[in-house]
Amino acid sequence: MKIFTIILISFMNVFVVQSQIYFGVEKNLDVYKPYTDFGSEYLSYNDKVISSTFSVKAFYLMEFKKSNSIGLGFSYMNKKMIIEDKIKGISIVEYNSIEEPIDTLYFYSNFDLNILSHSVGFYLDYNKVLFETKNLNGSIGANSSFYMYENAKGRYIDKDNLAESIDPQYTQFVPGKTNSFLNSKKGFFISSINISTYYRQVFQFHEKFSLAARISLGTNLYSDWDQFKKYAWLGLGLEMGFGKVKKDKVVE
Repeated sequence: MKIFTIILISFMNVFVVQSQIYFGVEKNLDVYKPYTDFGSEYLSYNDKVISSTFSVKAFYLMEFKKSNSIGLGFSYMNKKMIIEDKIKGISIVEYNSIEEPIDTLYFYSNFDLNILSHSVGFYLDYNKVLFETKNLNGSIGANSSFYMYENAKGRYIDKDNLAESIDPQYTQFVPGKTNSFLNSKKGFFISSINISTYYRQVFQFHEKFSLAARISLGTNLYSDWDQFKKYAWLGLGLEMGFGKVKKDKVVE
């Protein structure tokens, strides 16, 4: 135990000049989305696809060399996609007592497909300070997020309230009463891998508190979503830093 303590203290003295815990939020604006076959086929006759991404992260940023830092932490991502008018109606086949089809009923309506995903994973960050004053500094960096857990649910939205106007015995067939199985997934697996570069402007209001604005440009290396595998975005974010620690000079 004593040896471990000595090693830990030595590591802190040699590598960690200053450190800070950061909490950040970011809103992504999609600028490029090359759709897969699923998305391309749909867009050939309908261009009403809306998506948005919001992320939260918490990480520990450690300065290991003057003006250079690495960060380790966790990231949460909330992604929403709406495909308008994905279904434009339903058909119901009626059978007689001996299971022979006797009639087919058609009900025209509009249903949006709404997919909401929650993902959690690990966050890695590299940061290099470009300039620094007493209360202000600017830096550039790169980061990556590895999302290892996802809970995604897809559900159809009955925009025309077909369920209220249809015969009660047929309401069970109206989309939206249950989750869309093909667009829902939950469990531990590699759901997404993202990378981005950024510029961060930090305002040091107090020795142990800072506020930063960040603009980033990122891309998705891998996604388990079938709608679009890879895309690029512009990220706008805010970060708060707590607990800045400066290295004291070691006296022999």
